[in-house]
Amino acid sequence: MRARAGFSRRTRAGVRARICGWKPLAFAAVPTLVLLLTAGGRHASAEDSASRVSVSVRDGRVTLAASDVPLRTVLTEFSRATGIAIFLQASVRADESTTVALDGVLPVQGVRRLLRARNFTALYAAGGALSEVRVYTGTGGGFQRLVPVEPPPGAGAKPSRERDRGGSAAVPTAAEVARMRAQALGHPDPSQRAAGLDELAAGDDQQLALDTATKVLQSERVAKVLQSALSILADADSAPLDPLLSFVGGERAPDAEVRIQALQILAERGPADARVRDLLKRLAGNDKDRDVRETARDLLEGLSE
Repeated sequence: MRARAGFSRRTRAGVRARICGWKPLAFAAVPTLVLLLTAGGRHASAEDSASRVSVSVRDGRVTLAASDVPLRTVLTEFSRATGIAIFLQASVRADESTTVALDGVLPVQGVRRLLRARNFTALYAAGGALSEVRVYTGTGGGFQRLVPVEPPPGAGAKPSRERDRGGSAAVPTAAEVARMRAQALGHPDPSQRAAGLDELAAGDDQQLALDTATKVLQSERVAKVLQSALSILADADSAPLDPLLSFVGGERAPDAEVRIQALQILAERGPADARVRDLLKRLAGNDKDRDVRETARDLLEGLSE
């Protein structure tokens, strides 16, 4: 983070009054020296804070240690190490001193622990991996990314569908849509089933994508496919809770990260639903996976605040 040093007119006036007997050359050198020292001090302070954050990622899990470091710096280093884009709304203050230790946790758990008392939204990529976090206060203002990413030269936005000669997105035919749904539900290759869901998610018929994702939760067992289905439910304007409650409560998904993704959707979409709270309480105390137990406890605490 680049520090900016300023020198106000009021400060200059005060300096000028105190050194009015000096030669003009000497006066001109003083603010320049102060400016350089201030900028250098702030830059060194930012570098010193970053050096007191240790973060590593191994096998998809994050280990982090920070002691008495501004939260903004911790989030910046977390974003840099994990590749997860973190945005702060302009009204968010993240300069408070933070001491935290994470030991081999999933990225989404790390985000929850770092932002325990804050409002944020989590976005997932097509494959189900956490890709973006936006921290907000509700008072408005634009978002700023903590770790800016410059696109490579010549890179541009790639359309999700092949475009026609007129330059507009090609609309899939009814036969293509039917093929996508059949692929998502019945292709023998899990990668192809996930790809079918991703294609439906990129299309215009969001209700069909939602219905297909809900059906996938009823019988699918492969994590990659389930993550694609859950991403559709997470992005939907309105997602039914019953299929998610049945999916998590029935323990049909052995993968902890998949269950955590489903729990987050439930907590976001049904914070006042007693069934959601009951499920979180049960998993917080009895789930066989430590990460799921801890996530359920964190979500319960968030619902209680």
